[in-house]
Amino acid sequence: DREPENLDEDVYGAGITALVRDSYSLIAGKGDLMLRVSRLASSFLLMIFVVSLQIWVISQMQTLVCGRAVAEIRKIYGRYEFIMYGADLNHVYLTPNGFPRGLDQKYFDPANFDNLTQDEQDLACAIPFSQPKLLLPILFIWTLTIVADLRRCGDLFVRLILSTPTITSMQDAVVEGEGESQVIVGLTKPVKAALAATCIIPRWVIDVYLLWLGCRWLAATPSFSDLLLNSVALEFIVLLKDALYTGVVPDRNKRATQNTLVQPWQKTEPANYRVFLSSFLLMAVTCAWVLWYVYRFQMVLPDYKWDVAATCQTYVAKVSSGKAR
Repeated sequence: DREPENLDEDVYGAGITALVRDSYSLIAGKGDLMLRVSRLASSFLLMIFVVSLQIWVISQMQTLVCGRAVAEIRKIYGRYEFIMYGADLNHVYLTPNGFPRGLDQKYFDPANFDNLTQDEQDLACAIPFSQPKLLLPILFIWTLTIVADLRRCGDLFVRLILSTPTITSMQDAVVEGEGESQVIVGLTKPVKAALAATCIIPRWVIDVYLLWLGCRWLAATPSFSDLLLNSVALEFIVLLKDALYTGVVPDRNKRATQNTLVQPWQKTEPANYRVFLSSFLLMAVTCAWVLWYVYRFQMVLPDYKWDVAATCQTYVAKVSSGKAR
């Protein structure tokens, strides 16, 4: 049989702990009323602050960073297409965004690459789609970061909302465990609704939107070194809940979080293929998303012709060896 399991040690785990423990103590008449209320309020305000800060950073990133990067890379690739197809309006068509694309491969002439300026060559050959061997692994790592957080979010939903019995009073929500530990054995409908509205649904929505926005920004980064740096920078938005937990949450609340246990979503876990191998399906899901995004779903460069890599192969080799200039 599986034993009760710990909550994640982050802002959400601390918020769940405060809501359950303090609701239980308030109903049972334990401890100082105002002290319990103040801890409960401060934990919820911290969760709201994390969600609000993430939403604010994401909105600013979309407007000031991602939007500009997409506009810039569209100009770069549009200029590349126009020149490579002979700088003739009869050889190109315009995308819905107003940027040129080659009309027919017969008009494409690799020799026209020399008609681009040095800066235009640098920028064109740094389009992430021109090097899928670099772009795909980076998008895979970023997607896996989000999938891991979504998995933790889903685990909370199953354990707290679906598997934990629904009770009529929070007075029966907790049983004492060993030492300072307390085990959550039931939750009322209002508490489950509060947990879903503050700890689970906002986190899930932010993760899904951040997955799309992060992939879009990375695909629009016209620099391979910046591509690596941007992938690292994106993670700090996901890790805000951990940073604030480490730096802001009081030590006593941290100990309470460590000692608050939740029943597993299934009481027994027999040895079988599902138990040992099912989680590896997340790798397949991650790979599928990355491939679908790059080759079908992305709208950073609509109608991308995959005609940059071959042209830039010699140029990239010269740049890498320091012989380009």
